[in-house]
Amino acid sequence: MNTRVPRQWEAAVNRDIAEVANEFSNAAVVDWYSASKGKDGFFSRDGVHLNRSGSEFYATLLVKTLMAFNE
Repeated sequence: MNTRVPRQWEAAVNRDIAEVANEFSNAAVVDWYSASKGKDGFFSRDGVHLNRSGSEFYATLLVKTLMAFNE
């Protein structure tokens, strides 16, 4: 799972996650960064932590992605 966080290190962390995942044939990155784009209402005022609707969306994204690997 990559990240969306209003911090200067966001892009570097997401690059590192992608690079490490590419080293393993049985690994994939859940793209939270893209999935959460434009969904500011999912975040609390700090822009980092999720509110209830954001948490539900995050969990659903994770479950759907994992289930796709079982098909």
